[in-house]
Amino acid sequence: MSKYYRGNIERMTVERIKIYNGVRTLVTGSTVIRKDAIFYKNRFGVLINAENGEAPIRKEEAYDYLTHITENAGNGIGEACQFVDTTKLTPAEDVTKEDVKQLRKAYKEKHIN
Repeated sequence: MSKYYRGNIERMTVERIKIYNGVRTLVTGSTVIRKDAIFYKNRFGVLINAENGEAPIRKEEAYDYLTHITENAGNGIGEACQFVDTTKLTPAEDVTKEDVKQLRKAYKEKHIN
């Protein structure tokens, strides 16, 4: 039986770039774009979004991506990336496999058709 988790999907946005002694540091902000999304871990231990079956980007990966974009583009202010903070996930005891099937079905009807 799969164990399900709840967590927020957030958007990290580059607000400004600090430069000190030639080292760039991003100042980012985040906003919640989806509350209480449902996740599970597959047999390899990878976190999967139960709604669309995709592996979300973790917070650290989002920051690294935005740092890379900023270094290559020169100015990454306003760039954004969605992520899930895995440290804030909580167990979802009330979610069943049938609930997840209904979520997937609704997602497919909305986005694929």
